[in-house]
Amino acid sequence: MRTLVIGCNHRSAPVEVRERIAFDPAAVDRALRELTIRFPCSEGVLISTCNRMELYVSRPVHGHPRIDEVIQFIADFHGISAADITASFFHHEDVEAVRHLFRMVSSLDSMVLGE
Repeated sequence: MRTLVIGCNHRSAPVEVRERIAFDPAAVDRALRELTIRFPCSEGVLISTCNRMELYVSRPVHGHPRIDEVIQFIADFHGISAADITASFFHHEDVEAVRHLFRMVSSLDSMVLGE
C-alpha cells in the first residue's frame, strides 16, 4: 500500500482558499464515502480545521487515486475548479506523509507551536 497526503494549511494557502475547501463534520463523512465509491481500493482520513485541510489516502502501489485525482476530487466535492486551488496544496508520499502526520498531530506544524 502507498500513503499520500494532499492538503493546505496556513503556510500554503490564504484563508479564502482554506474556507472554500473546508469540510464541516457532516461533509467529512459524506466525502469519505464518496472517495471510497470513486476509488474503491482506497481508504481515507480527512482532517479539516480552521487552519488546514488534509486528506490522507492509502491505496495500492500502482492504484488510484493519484495526487492530481485527489485534488480533482476535493474540487469536485466543493463545486470549484481544480485549477483555482491546485497551487495552494502541498503533498507528501509514503514516509514523508507519515512524518508530516506526526508533525501535525504533535502541533509542530501549527500556526502557534503547541496549539
